[in-house]
Amino acid sequence: MSFGLQRLVRILLAIPVVFLVALGSAYADTVEDIFERDRKYGWTEAMGIIVRARAGDAEAQYALGRGLLEGYWNVRDAKAGLEWLKKAADSDQRYAPFVLGRLYEKGEHGVSIDVDQARYWYERSFEGGGAYAARELARLSEAKSPPDVEKALSWYRRGAEAGDFECQKVLGEYYGAGFRMPLDYSQSLNWLLKAMEPRRTPHAARDVEGPQARIGFYYENGLGTARNIGEALRWYREAAGNGNADAAYALGRLYEGSENLPANPREAMKFYEAAAERDHPSAQYRLGQGFANGEGMPIDRVQAIKWLILASRWCCDMAQKKAEAELSRIKRMSTPLEIEAGKALAEAFAPIPPPSLILPIP
Repeated sequence: MSFGLQRLVRILLAIPVVFLVALGSAYADTVEDIFERDRKYGWTEAMGIIVRARAGDAEAQYALGRGLLEGYWNVRDAKAGLEWLKKAADSDQRYAPFVLGRLYEKGEHGVSIDVDQARYWYERSFEGGGAYAARELARLSEAKSPPDVEKALSWYRRGAEAGDFECQKVLGEYYGAGFRMPLDYSQSLNWLLKAMEPRRTPHAARDVEGPQARIGFYYENGLGTARNIGEALRWYREAAGNGNADAAYALGRLYEGSENLPANPREAMKFYEAAAERDHPSAQYRLGQGFANGEGMPIDRVQAIKWLILASRWCCDMAQKKAEAELSRIKRMSTPLEIEAGKALAEAFAPIPPPSLILPIP
């Protein structure tokens, strides 16, 4: 074989090796570029993360992966970001498997959607103590065509037993509605109370007001437990304080006079007003009546007209007809100026929006 031919063979044989080496280190090139770019500025945060990540620090690997995916250092590299997140997951970083699952499920930051990969990483997250991953696995089962209901329920139950709020809430709602499982108020109350155990502090208020109101309803009506007005009041107050209009309306009803609770018109109207401001039609009707008749507050026909106009907007039920009849009665007792002022207030009304029900992502 001639020297030239031998040289050509050596070059051709070397190509796959060079290619594989380059492929294996491709994600490192971006990191090296960031490191070298930052050298001229001295020691930067990015350089510190890179050094720690290369040394095997799981939190630094997670930070580096997120940074590369989201462009923290004016550089985006989906492949490199995924590789570092996987390194973090293999180093038992708590959130990396869940984030990988979310990336593959949603196809964010340049990552292609891959449901199988999403399921794999969510399962790893759950196995590593991420109870919240169960709700994502349940949703993936529900999203199948046809939905895999049994698998979804299995994941909701596993997540609930592991302490995930959302899974506990779902089981509470399903049992309470007889949806996908037999109606069972006792089981519903059990799971809702478990969901509330770690979440009775103000910073957690945004995602608990619905379950709190439902628990109050169960205690008020003796569903799944003995009737207990004191407990009903406590849970309704928590829910109302967190922005639940139905709970505020329920408190108004109870303070108008109920078993073991003397009538307190002022308290009743205070809670009716809280619900009315959130566009609760029955509360608007009762608040309008309160202003019209001086129940727990001074008579104010302008405010009465405002709230009765708002209550009468709601159609197709007896509440609308009652509100319209009461509005007509109050108008006959009012001056033209009072009527016009009430109409103007109703037109300018802007309801308080409902509390957000979106759970934070780790």
